[in-house]
Amino acid sequence: MGDPDVLLRRAHDAGYRFPQGFAGFTATVRTGAGDSGRLVVRSRTEIELTFAGEPSDDASWVRDEVASIVSHRWPSGYDEGDGRWAKRADGELVTILDDPFDSAYKLRDNVISEVHRTVGSARFVIVVSERLRTADGRHLPTHFTVFHWDTGTGQLNRADHFTDSYTVVGGVYLPEQRRVVSASDEGLVTRVLELADHTVDATVDSDA
Repeated sequence: MGDPDVLLRRAHDAGYRFPQGFAGFTATVRTGAGDSGRLVVRSRTEIELTFAGEPSDDASWVRDEVASIVSHRWPSGYDEGDGRWAKRADGELVTILDDPFDSAYKLRDNVISEVHRTVGSARFVIVVSERLRTADGRHLPTHFTVFHWDTGTGQLNRADHFTDSYTVVGGVYLPEQRRVVSASDEGLVTRVLELADHTVDATVDSDA
């Protein structure tokens, strides 16, 4: 059992993120529900998504997914994130102490294979089952499942399986497709988000 900070920092650095100074990208958008539009990403929080015509009920889902993808890929330092908290290592599991989200990570082969978090009354676990190795040797998840539990009842409310693919533009790995199959008591729901015609902004982002 090693130093939990060393273990988690190594796993953090093994995950692919956009390069430092990355200023964003643009792409066309299409969904499985027939929506089409335009995406402009300027920073982690500055995301512009417009649809041609009246968007379907999937529009809010698309906005959430784009925000999630961008947030996870934007350059971020370990010391400003999980590095702020004390930790405990129990074999492959690193638990963050005093973290408001009660986070824990399972590490395998120096990468994160599971993420455990609690938000309000919901507990979720992300299990990564397949990754893409990038040209610089880092990793991008391509298949992962998110399990959602109710912390009060312990009931499994929903499971979402994600399949992601990427395209390389100007040496940057950008999202190309996300397919999510959700299973709950209401049945199965499949949603698809496709991005194409990517361009990378060459302007340096001063917030990166």
